[in-house]
Amino acid sequence: MNLTDIHSDSRGSIRILTGEPLTYPEVTVFETKKGYARGGCIHKINDEYTSVIEGFVKYIFSDGTEHSLYPGVSLRIPKNTGHCFISATDSVVLEWGATPEEKQKKYPSLRRLVDRINEQEDNYMKIDIFKDGLFETLTPFNQDVLDVCEQWNYNAGGQEYDFSQKRVSNWFDPKKLRNIYIPASYPHHVPLTDEAKWSLQLYCCNYMTLFVVNKLYADRKDVLIEDVGSGMGRLGHYLHKSGFTNLSFQDDFSQTDQRMFEDMMKKSGIDNYKLNDKLSRPIVMTQVALPAIIKSPVTDTELYCFYNNVPRISVEEVTKNYGLQFLARDADDLMFVYCKADKYDEFLAKLKPYEVA
Repeated sequence: MNLTDIHSDSRGSIRILTGEPLTYPEVTVFETKKGYARGGCIHKINDEYTSVIEGFVKYIFSDGTEHSLYPGVSLRIPKNTGHCFISATDSVVLEWGATPEEKQKKYPSLRRLVDRINEQEDNYMKIDIFKDGLFETLTPFNQDVLDVCEQWNYNAGGQEYDFSQKRVSNWFDPKKLRNIYIPASYPHHVPLTDEAKWSLQLYCCNYMTLFVVNKLYADRKDVLIEDVGSGMGRLGHYLHKSGFTNLSFQDDFSQTDQRMFEDMMKKSGIDNYKLNDKLSRPIVMTQVALPAIIKSPVTDTELYCFYNNVPRISVEEVTKNYGLQFLARDADDLMFVYCKADKYDEFLAKLKPYEVA
């Protein structure tokens, strides 16, 4: 068999495996850096197959379905199905089954998605949120969270939540906090979250919000900050301990009891806050998942923080009508931030010292 280099660029490399004893004409080997996308093709004659050797990737099909793959898992891509993949970590992916001629056919909307994601990876600012030790200054307040969590029980082994028995989702179990998957690799755990730098009793994805709010609003501690999908209120706790005084929370309390949230507010010393206020007008919004929950019309909100569980292009489809502009993402690519266009230059200058080369 022969392994031939085909192409290399900022995304990584593409090589082709050919020759005996391969059953298929060729096998394509993609080495892709975290955050980049590949593909945007459609094959009219043959099904194609893919398998991940290293890392985690998310395949997106033209019918809107998404498939998360990890090492050892294979996927069949039916013929006449447009497809691409986004690399949630550095990855090595094999694809085989389609002929070289078929691979030339592009699926326009997915190809545009791939191009836009790669453009952002090459040109949009990435910041090191651990550069100045902000989180270390907040570690003394971890005990407040642990004290609240100690009074509650957590579901395990397929148990249902039972709020009458103070049993809530293990999402809130401090012993399992580092085992919670990140959105881009759902439903699989990645070693990234085991690193010692995650020093707070806070879900890893929320560190970005905590950081950028501290840097962008250091002289405006009274801005209204709204946490959508706030759970027990951990992020609000650390924002309050950072000096922010105007907090709003949105949650349906399907995974935790509202009493646990209230316990956290009391322990943190947050006496005045908004809860599920549909008329709030936040300056900062941090979103759990999808951009569809952006408040409309956007008037006062200057900053939006999104979990990276959907392609940034999907967020842009929603935000482009509201005068929002991509601002930055963290170096681990767990969250990305948009701001109002008229705040972009100011915010960019404040985050520039933390840019990753």
